Amino acid sequence: MTKQRIRFVINPISGTGRVIKWSALIQQYLDSKQFDYEIKYTSAQGDATTLAIEAANQNIDIVCAVGGDGTINEVAQGLVNTTTSLAILPRGSGNGLARHFTIPTKPTQAILQLNQGKVHHMDAGLINDKLFLCVAGIGFDATVAHAFDAFGKRGLLSYAWLSLKAFLSYKPYTYNIRMDQQSIRTKAFLLTFANASQFGNNAYIAPEAHTNDGLLNLTVIKPFPLWATLGLLIKTFNKKLHLSKYCESYTFNTLTLQSDNPQTHIDGEPLLQTEELQVQVQPNCLKIFY
Repeated sequence: MTKQRIRFVINPISGTGRVIKWSALIQQYLDSKQFDYEIKYTSAQGDATTLAIEAANQNIDIVCAVGGDGTINEVAQGLVNTTTSLAILPRGSGNGLARHFTIPTKPTQAILQLNQGKVHHMDAGLINDKLFLCVAGIGFDATVAHAFDAFGKRGLLSYAWLSLKAFLSYKPYTYNIRMDQQSIRTKAFLLTFANASQFGNNAYIAPEAHTNDGLLNLTVIKPFPLWATLGLLIKTFNKKLHLSKYCESYTFNTLTLQSDNPQTHIDGEPLLQTEELQVQVQPNCLKIFY
């Protein structure tokens, strides 16, 4: 059997809590009969994309992103429309894409599952020509993403605290949306463009989203009274958000959005936008190994 070549691209500052000795774990648990591997570390933003492009040019079979959704996004940017597959060892705060594909968040289990992996094909999204794999959005979640990025401390507790702080002062914006053949003008608490089903931490913003259907999902959360907050949170974690009367769900190929809100996010990473957003699906553009 011909061994597959796999390059691990490790973001050493991803995650919270104890330091993971990835090199030792990979050596111990990766099937040496199946894989020849090498390990590369990132030291700055953009390194993961450079290392992924290099791997694709060398016809390496798989590049495994070791980090959070931001690291995974960077690796994927270098692998789109190539024959090299993306794999994931999750080590982020939310791990949205890994959880969507039921990849274990425990390092040893994730490596062992990698030994059983197969190649699948997936779509991606573009927002003003910037790639996203999981979710991108504008509104409350983007405001929290910007605050989280500036806060310095990672982890679910930090995210929850910043979310609560932002929620108490957040004012919804009005959005003008052209989606395929449909036009919508709406005031919204948030709008999410979803390729996968969740933000991370099993918070399902688009529970009906699929990564291989050639479509993106739009979730619109309309302004809601304070008393409805708990019910919306419960529905989010129970995969029933789309059933709420405060939620509107759509599927689309292309979408144009105009608003005065300057803050967006791409796979949880903050981005400042222009007045107009162009969002579109990139069908079947990436191989993923899990």
